[in-house]
This record gives sequence, C-alpha cells and structure tokens, in this order.
Amino acid sequence: MSGVRRRASVLSVSLAAGLLLSYIWLWQGTFSGDRVLVCVLYAALGGLGHLARGEGPREIGWTGKAFGRALAGLTPFMLLVGGGAVVVGAALGSLRPPRVGHLPVLLLVAVFWGVAQEYGLVAIFYRGLVEILPEGPARWASAALFALCHVPNPALTLLTLAAGYVACSVYRRAPNLWALGVAHAVVSLAVSRSLPLAWTGGMRVGPGFLRFTV
Repeated sequence: MSGVRRRASVLSVSLAAGLLLSYIWLWQGTFSGDRVLVCVLYAALGGLGHLARGEGPREIGWTGKAFGRALAGLTPFMLLVGGGAVVVGAALGSLRPPRVGHLPVLLLVAVFWGVAQEYGLVAIFYRGLVEILPEGPARWASAALFALCHVPNPALTLLTLAAGYVACSVYRRAPNLWALGVAHAVVSLAVSRSLPLAWTGGMRVGPGFLRFTV
C-alpha cells in the first residue's frame, strides 16, 4: 500500500503543479469556462491523492478540529507580516483601506480564496511530498512549489516562500484549512491594501505581472 500511496502522491503533486503553472502561463483566459475547468481538475487531482492515502475530511483539515491551535500558531506571522505592511504603508502614505460597507464581503471572498490556495499548498503539495521526502525537506519543497506559482512577481514569490513554509509547519501540528484561509486573507489584504502597487505588482503573477504598470 505504501508504494501505491507514494506513486499516487508523485502523480498528484506533479500534475497539480503542472496544471497550475500551465494555466497561469499558457491557457488562462483562452476560452470560456477555463476557470471552471481548472477548478474541477484541481479538485480532482487533490482527491486522487487523498483517496490513495485514505485521507478523510478530518485528516485533510476540513473540519473545525484544531482551528484554535492552528490560528494561534499562525498569529505571529500574521502580526509580523500583516502588521508590518500596515505600518510601512502608513509611513509611506500608501494605505488604501476598503469602504466599511464592503469589508465583510471582501473578507469572505479573501478567506475562501485563501482556503483554495492553502488547500493546494498543504493538502496537495505537502501531504503528497511528505510521502516522498523527509518531513523537513517536504515543507521546503511545498513552499517552493507554492512560490513558483507566484513567479515572476518578486515580492509575492519571496512572501509565499516564507508563508508557505510557516503554513506547512503549523499544518503539521494542527491541520486546519479554515485557519490557514483566515491567515492568508489577513496577510494578503494587509499587503495589497497597504504597500505601494509598485512594490506588490498589483498582486499579479505570471503574464499579468509582466503586463502590469502602475
């Protein structure tokens, strides 16, 4: 069974990384329904790995179990990066706070988008790579794949490399995707709404970053 788990994990991780990178760089926006297709394939590849490893919702982190422990473990990073971005933005005069009435919807969308990204990082990449590599290198490899999906934006590439390693480290002790989604939302909103657009590249990646002008 371990051989099946290993082969399925190699396949799941490789195909998921290839899917995301090909979508970002090659076929995003090329036909109607491309977003739906990439989401369906993304979920299917994750499901392949979970099925082969016998993982249920609790192991993956879909339940409320460990939410508090996970959020507590992520709080120092949120304060350091998110709080630091706000302080720098205030000093530079680049803060762009959303309208109060828009904040609940903005947060909700950011959390679900964060969960979707963190699912790929920890539930597909990390859970797959830990079947192939020693635990420590699996964390770094997962973070590196996550960062690769944000190339060539230098700020996001460095940020996601560090954030990816932290997320995998916390997830190892307290697997909860909702806490990761909340942390992702807080940090991404703080960075995108605080730092100058010239620094963040408008939070764009791939060809979108190359076309971006302030």
